Amino acid sequence: MSFFRKWFGRSGADAKPPVVAAPPATAPVPAQAAQEPRVASTIVQGPGGTSGFFERAFDLGSGTVELRYAFREDLPAWMDGVSVPLVPGKGIPTHTYVTLRAMKQLGIGLGEARAFKLCAIHEVESIVHLDWLAARHPGKPLGELAMETHSFKYAETPITQSGHRVVAARVDAARAERRPIGDLMIHYERMAGDPAILRGKHDAVLLRYERARTDTMLIGYDLLIEVKPWK
Repeated sequence: MSFFRKWFGRSGADAKPPVVAAPPATAPVPAQAAQEPRVASTIVQGPGGTSGFFERAFDLGSGTVELRYAFREDLPAWMDGVSVPLVPGKGIPTHTYVTLRAMKQLGIGLGEARAFKLCAIHEVESIVHLDWLAARHPGKPLGELAMETHSFKYAETPITQSGHRVVAARVDAARAERRPIGDLMIHYERMAGDPAILRGKHDAVLLRYERARTDTMLIGYDLLIEVKPWK
């Protein structure tokens, strides 16, 4: 039985997260805008003054769950003390918990989605990794290559735990741009509490994939993941 099935079957009281989370910013949908995606935006406050922001949406017309924003910031990577842990003794990854909770709030049942969409990917490691993979496997569809990156693996757990299996993936670069990866790295480093530490992490990623800050890469692409329900 998946975490989603066990957790989604619990009462509203049992479904409260162990951290304080703001209610979803989902306004009543007017009749004329019934096809607009439903949105759940959540600010999560964790122990020791930690916090993060997440936004998920559901396009009723296409059956697509949109993973729009995930700024975990300094929140713990795992949430313990949950009533149904994914890993006994450890809990559940924070992003998975928040995504499953948002899906419940958005009215998405077990295995009911038809696709998941990671919107405008700006995650440095996935961008650099995809660029490296594309150079090693010229002519191979970017969607297949993207399934090896961190961004795909990030989405895979909530996809599986919500009763779905991955059928295919596709990269949509319509809104993306090609620019030096160093521009994105500098942007994040300027906002970091300790820029030197983050710069070191970025440099380690570049070293791992034999890339440089001046290399031009695809930034801000969407990753569309086609799914089917588990049978």
